[in-house]
Amino acid sequence: MKYGFYIILMLTIFYSCKGKENSLSLYLDNAEIQYETEFQRALIIKALNDTIELSIEELKNKRYPDYQNNENQWDLTGVIYRYFVPDESSKTLGEDFYHEAKTGIVQRRIALIISEIENK
Repeated sequence: MKYGFYIILMLTIFYSCKGKENSLSLYLDNAEIQYETEFQRALIIKALNDTIELSIEELKNKRYPDYQNNENQWDLTGVIYRYFVPDESSKTLGEDFYHEAKTGIVQRRIALIISEIENK
């Protein structure tokens, strides 16, 4: 009977440590980046650089121009939803977008995406 307690304890610890997956990281994996103009390309690079350089609060308040360069139309999630098409339609940016954007895995992925776009 005492082994049952330890098994339950170990399973509880295992499942509580497993954690949730990073929705933003999953969204960016295999996403297709779509843009038509140099302005849109530069906007994507700017937004991605901001994700690396700005604080969470600064990112939440930051606004970007839309497709026609109308200022202050989209927040960062708007830019990502409009220019990044995920490989599965069920993928979303998740409820904890800004905190996930600052995680190491997402920061590294964003740096790679910036490099890919700049070298096209």
